[in-house]
Amino acid sequence: MGFLQHTLRFPRRNRLKSPLTIRTITRVGSRLSGDGFAVYWSVTPDSSGAQHAVTGPRMAFVVSRHCGPAHRRNRIKRRLREAVRLNRSVWPQVNNNPDIVFRATGPEVARMDFENLSRCVRDALMRVAAM
Repeated sequence: MGFLQHTLRFPRRNRLKSPLTIRTITRVGSRLSGDGFAVYWSVTPDSSGAQHAVTGPRMAFVVSRHCGPAHRRNRIKRRLREAVRLNRSVWPQVNNNPDIVFRATGPEVARMDFENLSRCVRDALMRVAAM
C-alpha cells in the first residue's frame, strides 16, 4: 500500500470500536437528529482515565437494519465514514474531543447524493462543536 493511499484512509486512532462504549454513548449521550441519521456524542475518558486529547474525537458508524440488506448498510457506512473524513477541517473545532456515534436510521441516507450527505455531516459536526 502506498503512502498516499494510507493517508487517505479514515485514521485508525479516530475509530471507536468497542460495542459497550457505542451502546453507552447512544443511551446516555447527547443526541442530534439529522436527515436520515442521528448523531450521539459524549465526553468520556478512556478506560485508563485519560482523555484522548492528542488523537482528536473518536467516531463510530452504526446503520440500522431498517436501511436495507447488508450490502446497502455497508455502503451507507462507507459513505458516512468518507463524508466525516473529508470534513476533517471541522474536527479541531469540536471541543473536549468527544466520542461521536453516527447512526443511520432510515433508507433515505442511501438515496442521498454524496454532496448533500457531506453537507449534512458537516452541519452535524458543527452543531456538536457548538454544544
